[in-house]
Amino acid sequence: MRDQFFAAYVDGYFPAQMAVSDVDLWRYLVQGFLRLPYKSEMLDKTLSSISCLYLGRIYHDTHMFKYGLQLYNGAIRLLSNMISRNMFNEDIVYTAVIFQEIESYYCPNGLGPWVAHIKGLNAILKHYRNQTNDSPLMGPIYQRYQKLRTIHASSARNLQPDEFKYLAEANDGTPFSEILSIFAELSPIASELNALDSSDLSACQGLLQNCMKTKNHFLKWYCDFRMADGISTDPPPEFLSSDMPLSEHLFGRTYHFLNFDYVLLHLYYWAGLILLYPSTASAKKFVLSHPESNTAPELLTNPLEDEEYLETGVYADEVCRAMRYCVGDHMKVSGLHVTLFPLCAAAQFYCAHGDLEKFSWCMKVVESAAARGHGTAPYLVDLCWKSWFAQNESGPVATISLREAFPEGESAKNYQVVQDVTNEC
Repeated sequence: MRDQFFAAYVDGYFPAQMAVSDVDLWRYLVQGFLRLPYKSEMLDKTLSSISCLYLGRIYHDTHMFKYGLQLYNGAIRLLSNMISRNMFNEDIVYTAVIFQEIESYYCPNGLGPWVAHIKGLNAILKHYRNQTNDSPLMGPIYQRYQKLRTIHASSARNLQPDEFKYLAEANDGTPFSEILSIFAELSPIASELNALDSSDLSACQGLLQNCMKTKNHFLKWYCDFRMADGISTDPPPEFLSSDMPLSEHLFGRTYHFLNFDYVLLHLYYWAGLILLYPSTASAKKFVLSHPESNTAPELLTNPLEDEEYLETGVYADEVCRAMRYCVGDHMKVSGLHVTLFPLCAAAQFYCAHGDLEKFSWCMKVVESAAARGHGTAPYLVDLCWKSWFAQNESGPVATISLREAFPEGESAKNYQVVQDVTNEC
């Protein structure tokens, strides 16, 4: 079964011509876990669990899926027992990493357990960091893998002091480690905005300066690491997804990248700038509208002509132009695994500004992930649409029929693959 899982899941994680990713480390890590010369009962049971869960889902084998859940529950008990007795070994970290991945594929009770597993592994790494070494597996988990999952769970907002220190600390110098540390800067900016007195012009100007400083950090990172070199001018390959609508009329020609690392680096670069936008827009609005700023009235009449808004719209479109590269039929769940976070950042921007057509396209991609078995995707769809209705319950956008955006029965069809498995378990 291990060999079958390895062939079906690990080798299929990226196209054959791509090397193991330096950004999304899951393939590298699971290969390392499988090849360890000695594995504790807990880790061995966890590896068997994810094998059964994955194969049970893709082959619609409910008995195998149920057996995977039994193994998972048994591994959780073993992990809890070891932690309660303060019996640390590196298998605890490896097991907790796999738990996070399991929860991203199978989360029948919402996103809470997945977020709890991320917090749990953060606590394990914090508590036992001085007992570990930067082994070929432990170092990447600490420096890149878990930092990315922390950003996924928090959107780099409202970070606790230890989380901020963890994300902002010295990194290993790779492009991805560098951009993760820039993401950490979003949290104090968001906190500063929440506590801001809009009548204090000096404080508003200070916040705007901090926003522009972080924006410049993102822009400098893009230039320093020559990210533009990763976009290929070759014709796009013929492996685009068969269940995705065309997007050229919305976002422009689909991008093709030299490898999967480049597409992920680009996606997170654009996502960081999108997540910075609400703070930047609010700070600029407070500064320009302040009585002491002497702003010309015409600069306040149409915020949709603001330079920051127009630039961020381009960043959101760039995310979507790259997404069709990530949702090819050959990618299965894997190509979508770490791309949903940037896509949802783009969707939030479209939501905030009432662009139903582009927002609906983003939701189509997330629904595609749900149809392929990505357990968190249905909840992301639900959260995004709730956000849409909260933002746009009045105004001209409310006159658009959502049934035109989602023909009857289509969404149900997308979720059928997930429900056929989870409902019977």
